[in-house]
Amino acid sequence: MTDVIGAIATIVSTWNDEERCDLCWEFTAPLRESDLNEYQMKGDACCVLVAITDYRLQCSVPMNRTSGLKTLGAETHSFNMHVLSHDDVGLNVYNEIDGHPLAESKWATILQPLSECVACDPLIFCELLGFEMETTNWNMIPRMDWLDSNYSGWTINVQLRKNNIG
Repeated sequence: MTDVIGAIATIVSTWNDEERCDLCWEFTAPLRESDLNEYQMKGDACCVLVAITDYRLQCSVPMNRTSGLKTLGAETHSFNMHVLSHDDVGLNVYNEIDGHPLAESKWATILQPLSECVACDPLIFCELLGFEMETTNWNMIPRMDWLDSNYSGWTINVQLRKNNIG
């Protein structure tokens, strides 16, 4: 089985070393959202937290109906990858409250910068994993003022498929 979670931990460590997007990065894999709520940052509380939850693995090894032999199958890894920053609950998400410029909003300070840093390039993400995978889903959902730590950022529903296992 391919260690997708270990590979993502390595990617996030590399992002931290490179200060990707001028940010610091920290990784955890609590696998359950409830455990993410208990996570305490190990380093700088201003770092971006990348957390894996709801991990699922599906393996398929189909049978050839004519020969009765197993054919090459696939492993599919599905999970939520949360890319989160601590946030101030009093900030506009966009421009709801007059007198507060868009430049100080969650959109301008957290959501847009994080989306530019991690979004819509799942092919490069697969290359960074270090093994051949196909991204079959990369769906980003914004999070605002989420969990006890008041995170804002993105939850990315990811599905990766590795063909030809057997």
